[in-house]
Amino acid sequence: MNDRLKKRFQELLNEANRIYDRYQRSESPNSHIEESDWRLGEEKWFASVDSLIAKVFGEQSPHREKFAEIPSGYSKDDSVFRSRLAIFQAAKEDYDCGLTDLRALISADVFSDELEQAEELLAANYKTPAAVVAGTVLETTIRSLCDKHGIQNDRKTKLDTMNSELAKVGEYNKAKADQVRAWAKIRNSAAHGHPEEFTETDVKLMIAGVRDFVANQLN
Repeated sequence: MNDRLKKRFQELLNEANRIYDRYQRSESPNSHIEESDWRLGEEKWFASVDSLIAKVFGEQSPHREKFAEIPSGYSKDDSVFRSRLAIFQAAKEDYDCGLTDLRALISADVFSDELEQAEELLAANYKTPAAVVAGTVLETTIRSLCDKHGIQNDRKTKLDTMNSELAKVGEYNKAKADQVRAWAKIRNSAAHGHPEEFTETDVKLMIAGVRDFVANQLN
């Protein structure tokens, strides 16, 4: 995922340089650049940058809000474009430094499957959000199984309680319940900001285990 986003940032920077070059050439007496070509290229760039910033930093991020404040309309001078470009360059610099909103990465729609999200995050060295995503899948599955057996599972019901109740009704055995408890512990450590309590290997095994658990229990 990191490589794809990095590539996209660079592509849009290259396109920005081409747009700026058009502005410079338009000042020449020999310029024959059609205004409609400018309008189309610049508007397409604006929309692409807005989408990328929202995906990487979040819909409500400062970069996105500042970028959205600038009118999307075309202007004959380069003042509006330069304002847009400055924000884009700041966002790119923050991305290059790793200053992204991990919540946005988790919810990005580039992945159709949540466990694939977790795998991609882990591969990108984001073990904490990867564990949170896998843990969310686990809890959602547990709640579905509780619904199946008529077991209480409102927001106040703890995962450990639901897990124990499912073992009692025979949904799975004690060994599986212990495994669920171990996965839940990793998820809780990740959610409460204690990454030192688990390793990347722990998360890798958790993702694989949760995938099997979902397949076996919901089939």
